[in-house]
Amino acid sequence: MLAAVTEDREALVDELVRTVRGVLDPTRAGVWQVEISGGVMAYRTFPDRGHVLGGTDHAREFTLLQALEASLRGPGEDRPLLLEVSFDGNGGWTFRHAFAPSAAASDTVLLDPDYRHPHHPRPGMPRPEAAAPTGEPTDPEVLAHVTGLVARFTEHYRRLSGDAPRFGEVRTEAERRRGRVGGLPGHPPARR
Repeated sequence: MLAAVTEDREALVDELVRTVRGVLDPTRAGVWQVEISGGVMAYRTFPDRGHVLGGTDHAREFTLLQALEASLRGPGEDRPLLLEVSFDGNGGWTFRHAFAPSAAASDTVLLDPDYRHPHHPRPGMPRPEAAAPTGEPTDPEVLAHVTGLVARFTEHYRRLSGDAPRFGEVRTEAERRRGRVGGLPGHPPARR
């Protein structure tokens, strides 16, 4: 029985990949997703925002997605299901699926760990010269504004949870400056 279900699921995935293949530019890496929650389907494509399905037989496509959903959902599983087909730009593809912890969480899920949003460089990229730390003290207006934001957050957090948030150790301006330039115990020095 399990082998038959697995073969059926593989056939459904192959058909989904064929259906989605016309949506994204095959010469570029891209991702196609559908979120299925309570029978409602929401589609997304990355990096291009194009057509979500390339065919004209939408009833067949809908039936395909319903069948794939049924093969992936266990009894009593009602969390939003995210299906993803990613293409590598060289003819290769990957199918992934995940159940989102809640309907709100699925709106930000990207299953591809190598995907980067535009203008969001990878960690470790060189720091722009204008963003380099200096020995200058924090601007008093900025410090007052951030202090006000933290106070508002603290009040809101306390109202919701009944406890104060934990922010870690309090630092003086001199300690912050040393931390940016030379490092504090347990904190690496700022990279230049």
